[in-house]
Amino acid sequence: MVEVAVIIKVVNNLYKEWNGSKQKLIIGVISPYTAQVIAVQEKIGKKYENLDGFAVKVKSIEGFQGGEADIIILSTVRCNSDGSISFASNYGRINVALTRAR
Repeated sequence: MVEVAVIIKVVNNLYKEWNGSKQKLIIGVISPYTAQVIAVQEKIGKKYENLDGFAVKVKSIEGFQGGEADIIILSTVRCNSDGSISFASNYGRINVALTRAR
């Protein structure tokens, strides 16, 4: 949950900097772990819906495949007792995670 709080703070800071700008800004928050995606989605809620020019998309790595955003926040929180990040062994997932930002 600490990482979720950090993600929310980063998104809030980006919104503050964007606010009043006429440029469009899409922020993608991606994680290999479904539980982390759900936690971020629940915390963000509908705060950034229906804003003209500012959007936040929170999805799994697979869910973001084929998509892109101006800024990507990659959440790699560990979810197992030995601290390994198992998604790192799949080069396709790593490629998608690292190549979604414009």
